[in-house]
Amino acid sequence: MGDDRYYIPERPTSARGFEPPVSWLLGPQLVAALKGIALHALYRRKLDPRDWMRPADWTAPLPAGAGELWFDYLADTGDGQMATYSMAYLCLSDLAFSAEGQDEGALTTKVAEGVGKLPRGAFLFVGGDTAYHVADYATLASQFQGPFKWAHDELRPDVRAVLGIPGNHDYYDQLHGFNRQFRRPVRGEGQPHRPGGKPPHLGLPGFERVQEASYVAIRLPWGWEMWGLDTEDWQLDARQESYFATRPRPKKLIVATPSPTTVFGQAPGPDAASTRMFAALGLATPFVRSTITSTTSGLADDECRLDISGDVHHYARYHSAEQPGPYASVVSGLGGAFHHPTTTMLGDVQPQALYPTPADSRAAVGRALFSPPAMIFNGYVALCSALLSLVMYATSVHPSTRSLLARALGVTGRPSLLPDNNGPRAITRIEWSPLWQSLTILGGLIASVLLLRLALRWFGYQLARSRYRRIALWERLGKWGLVLLAGGLTPVIIWAVGMNAPIGSVVFDVFAAALILGALGGIIWLALTLGRAGRGGAVGLGLGLLGLYHALLQLGLPTLIVWGSRSAWRLGVLVGGLAVLVGLFALLGWRWMARRAGGTRARAAGLIILWLALGAALIAFTLALAPDFVVLPTTPTDKLWRHVAAALVGALLCPVLAGWYFAVTLSCHGHNNEAGGAARVQAYRQFIRFKLTPDELVGHVIAVDRPQPDGKLLRPRLVERFTVRPRRSTPTEAPPP
Repeated sequence: MGDDRYYIPERPTSARGFEPPVSWLLGPQLVAALKGIALHALYRRKLDPRDWMRPADWTAPLPAGAGELWFDYLADTGDGQMATYSMAYLCLSDLAFSAEGQDEGALTTKVAEGVGKLPRGAFLFVGGDTAYHVADYATLASQFQGPFKWAHDELRPDVRAVLGIPGNHDYYDQLHGFNRQFRRPVRGEGQPHRPGGKPPHLGLPGFERVQEASYVAIRLPWGWEMWGLDTEDWQLDARQESYFATRPRPKKLIVATPSPTTVFGQAPGPDAASTRMFAALGLATPFVRSTITSTTSGLADDECRLDISGDVHHYARYHSAEQPGPYASVVSGLGGAFHHPTTTMLGDVQPQALYPTPADSRAAVGRALFSPPAMIFNGYVALCSALLSLVMYATSVHPSTRSLLARALGVTGRPSLLPDNNGPRAITRIEWSPLWQSLTILGGLIASVLLLRLALRWFGYQLARSRYRRIALWERLGKWGLVLLAGGLTPVIIWAVGMNAPIGSVVFDVFAAALILGALGGIIWLALTLGRAGRGGAVGLGLGLLGLYHALLQLGLPTLIVWGSRSAWRLGVLVGGLAVLVGLFALLGWRWMARRAGGTRARAAGLIILWLALGAALIAFTLALAPDFVVLPTTPTDKLWRHVAAALVGALLCPVLAGWYFAVTLSCHGHNNEAGGAARVQAYRQFIRFKLTPDELVGHVIAVDRPQPDGKLLRPRLVERFTVRPRRSTPTEAPPP
């Protein structure tokens, strides 16, 4: 093709040829995307690509005399190619109820053979997170444009409009890919920018790009409007706020946002960022926790509204217990990305509909989390586990730590177990000096980094204050004093504690301690932050204890196993027995997680007990086969195979333990995103086909339980049909010109 920027992958000839969902456990795509993610995290308040946008309304076309308008909504798309292709095939197709399956909601793409037509939408609205991990040009071409092209080449439908809003994964590329994917081309769709040039980038076959900004107002017939808001972190830029705030407030409104107003049974409070954003636009907030009532407060009798978003990868509908109702908050994020389990409930707002069902979700996610191959080959997590286990074992046999470990394990006076360079000897004292010197130096390095961080924040504070007043001399001296203290603290500590140990030993101790303490603290921190999901202190404490137990297993078990092996063949027997234990407990764990009987607490308690029992069984089995417990290497060959064994055991065991951790915390309503990303479930895809009439909006939630490599094999079905309309009908307004 000459220019790689225009490359679109060929359609795979078999199911194995489709790219699977990206690996979230340190997968290669994630590692490659870290630069963009870090840039966005550091500078998102300063680098706002929306500043230069000039939004424009778009009017949805309505054929003369038509009494209804159809359009489609799809979100969270470009991840697994087969899942995205399956959704593209359905979005590009007319659908109808199967004549023999209308009662159970079975649909068919063979419209002539069906009854009750659900025609293809006049436009497709993409609700954010267009591709993963970063929606840059290459990823969009491979994971979004490619699957749509494959479906288009089979169906050859007529051209419709496509519009969209960005999610956080679009922002990781500073909206560069989103701009090329959705913004109207300079000279029109399919027309080269210059004579002899190539067509516009990222053209989507079967669709025409019509919007001018990352946010848009769509004028719909009969007084309806649809607003696509670009509200990353629920923040509106000044231009966008002015664009929407100065518009007349339609009585019948659809609001599409990158994140849901209500999710996992949790509605925001009066002071939440989403509440403040809607209030800034002069819109009612019927989703707010303190105002939710059976009458959906905040909307007049002649008003109705639908809030819709993706971001969370399942389908859920909230707040509209009455059907038809004046308000609904809908989560619709199964366009192609991995599945977020529907089992998590962080609040007491009950959904009126969920897809997939919690039972189906548990079974699918548990099958992956309890599968050792699925977890081991999920990205670079096995490689990272191998490195951590290698360092942990090497630290345990290092001269500065081995006597301390020996005393702690009660093996003082067993000289054959702890040889040194001069031959076997008994341990008569703990060698505190080299180890504590190294740890003190590490503490100095950490303190220096923290002081430097404080100095940089002081620099930024003074720079902001300098616009309004003169900076005092003591303030100037203070910031430079912090810099000098940060730079000089570590050398002073090194001089003060001395350097009795060789420099190589100190460097190793500092590196190993930083890695081990970082892993231990990091796992616990993740449990207390991401796993806790903003809930109370008791929940955080419980998840923190689970994180501590998980960290101890991750760090300690591989070293324990290698310690207990006098020879390579005994290590093989030990690992084989442990593999049987792991497999048996994995089967028990999945069966317990997938069981349909019993409540949530009983399920969580059972999984915790099984997890504790697994850890105890692994330790007990290791100790039973290792009577002379702490075996340290004595020859170069012995050292080599033990270090390699530690790395291999860590690579095989630690990802399996991570799967258990995610399954257990998920059963406690924690780590939903991380558990879903680790499981990478491609099943259960869904989009919404809307029918708009003068008085109501009807959403047809269309799903396929199993994506297929051939669109003709898809078995779509109607999950539910919901209706949003005012309590009191208003005079029908003429459609826009």
